[in-house]
This record gives sequence, structure tokens and C-alpha cells, in this order.
Amino acid sequence: MRIIAGEKRGAKLFPPEDNSVRPTSDRVKESLFGIIQFDISEADVLDICSGTGNLGLEAISRGAKSAVFIDNNEKSIMLLKKNIEKLKFDNRCEIIYDDALAALKKLSLAKRRFKYILFDPPYSDTALYKNVTEFVLQSDLLKENGTMFVEHNDKYIIADSIKNRMYDRRKYGSTYISFYR
Repeated sequence: MRIIAGEKRGAKLFPPEDNSVRPTSDRVKESLFGIIQFDISEADVLDICSGTGNLGLEAISRGAKSAVFIDNNEKSIMLLKKNIEKLKFDNRCEIIYDDALAALKKLSLAKRRFKYILFDPPYSDTALYKNVTEFVLQSDLLKENGTMFVEHNDKYIIADSIKNRMYDRRKYGSTYISFYR
């Protein structure tokens, strides 16, 4: 795991010790950031189920103004803190150690808004996919013209309530990214 481009290009991140966290592959990450590369500068980013911080830290390295990381796994939070310290991004990062949906509700109540929302939950938790994606798209968390990226496998079924908000879907081996506005 490494930062692919930007200010900290080539920096290695501390990886998870076991398979309890599945970091986004470099291929998927490179493709995702290739799509938004000209619009990431000064963006506020939200990384839900952030794990080691792989996606949000890549965004900051490429010029994002700030990143908020949400995760409820203590080991992931510890790794995330180590990666933020290693990259010296402390002043541009905020960590929320909480359940994803509870954290999103608090952010929404605080009227926080983001240009990009990155969501890469455990593939096995289909209820989390549905609940978080629906909440984000029905709240004001996304700025106008903002985008939510949801990483998933082929078993993820898009809820009828949000199908009309998806504007693109890309496949990378067995991984998909769905794009929502």
C-alpha cells in the first residue's frame, strides 16, 4: 500500500496486520483518482469505513483541503493515526471513531458538506451499503455537484430509492465502483 501521486507520491502506508481490513487496490485507486484528478484541489473529502486511510490520504496527497475519516474498528483507527502522522497530514485530517451511520448523522446535524464521499465498507455487510448510501444521498452531506463513490462487489444490489442517483459504474476485476450524485 502506497500513495500513488501528489505531494507524498511513493510513500508507503502501514498495512493491516491481517485480512480483517481490505484496502482498495492500487489499480482501483489510480482509476478513481484519474477520474477526479482535475477537481480534487481544495476539496473536502469524507472517507467512510476508512480502514488504514488509503483513499482519504491519497486525496490529501493530490491536493484535497481536508479529509474526515470514519471507522469503528480500533485496529484500523490506530493504523490510520500512524499513517496520518507518517505523512504529516495531522492538520488536514479528522478521525471519527464511531459507527458509520451514527457518525454521518452527527456530521449532517453539524451541517458538514463534502465534495467527495468515498465509501468502501466490508463487502459482506450489504445492509451497511444500503443504509449508508441511502442516508448520504438523502441528506445534505454532498455539496452541489459532489460525488459519492461506493466500492463493492457484484453481490451489491442498488436500492430502488437511489437508482436514479447513480450516473456511472465501473468494473475492475471483481471490484466495482458506483458513482452517485
